[in-house]
Amino acid sequence: MPTYYAPTKRSKRKGGKVYTNRTYVVRGRIDGKEYEIRTGSTHKKGAGGAEAEWENFKLRIWSERDAVPTPETATFRDAVMMYREAINLSPREGHHVAKLEAYFGDTLLSDIRPQSLIAAAHAIYPDGQPQTKNRQAIRPAAAIMHHGERNGLCDWIRTEQLEEDDPFQPTAFPNEVEILIRAARKQGDHELAVLLETLAYQGWRITETIEIERANIDFKKAQIHRWVSKSRQWRWASVDKEVCSAWASLPENPDGRLFTYRDRKAVYKAIDALGFPKKYRPHMSRRGFATELKNQGHDLLDIAEAGCWEDVKSVARYVQADLNRTRQTLSSLRGNARGKRKKAS
Repeated sequence: MPTYYAPTKRSKRKGGKVYTNRTYVVRGRIDGKEYEIRTGSTHKKGAGGAEAEWENFKLRIWSERDAVPTPETATFRDAVMMYREAINLSPREGHHVAKLEAYFGDTLLSDIRPQSLIAAAHAIYPDGQPQTKNRQAIRPAAAIMHHGERNGLCDWIRTEQLEEDDPFQPTAFPNEVEILIRAARKQGDHELAVLLETLAYQGWRITETIEIERANIDFKKAQIHRWVSKSRQWRWASVDKEVCSAWASLPENPDGRLFTYRDRKAVYKAIDALGFPKKYRPHMSRRGFATELKNQGHDLLDIAEAGCWEDVKSVARYVQADLNRTRQTLSSLRGNARGKRKKAS
């Protein structure tokens, strides 16, 4: 079943009241593929309503499915359809592509320029950071266009991206998170303390962590069969023994999940209520986890396995630069060289 929602937009004040102008947006699947359309309808049911527009949209998709687009007639929607058939998109990627399709719709590929992709990013994510607009709009749109070019639907266009902010990201090391853990225990919030401990000593993503199900945990072996969203696959992972023990102390939930939190915002709200002066967000622990282990001399491959990264390149982006570590690396090179010369003489 498609989802219907009508974002509220403030328009004008009259007589002290705020009137709203709502037009429906519909998101749903057709033949297993996700679509999102912006309707011009202010009501859901009846003639001219959002439901009718969705049905007409489905009929058009089915009628266009067998049509062969040409460079003169190919639209962005045609390119999206071909892209979906060729690429196994994750749910998150499909969501980004659906937003782009809703924005460009039947715009001819020949009319789309590099600045068109930037305009789309600003329109779809008006409050987003440059890196968000690049990742969720400009790059996916460019990938769709380039796929269309490889299939002869349009000319190749050069992709222009927005200049991103300072790449430095705040990091929270385990010893810093321990302060939060003690604060949560002091307030009697045992579940939040266990969640923070998991983030600090496992280095996992917050969404994957709050979705852990008790049935997938092997408490005796301190292991868990967990879903990794980036790779879209299940994998076994080792669990710190103290973390595993803390999990066992949590009460069982009727839905089988380990934690009662249902989304990241609920976790953020609970953390902020602790009154910690430094703003903390769970992903800071993932960077602190990787950096602390690297500072201790662990291999990147081992860190990737411990924190459930897919490869060494991925974990390397989470390791914060450390001048002391670099200085030790340089010193070891000269020390080894002198040792070899002395031994050779």
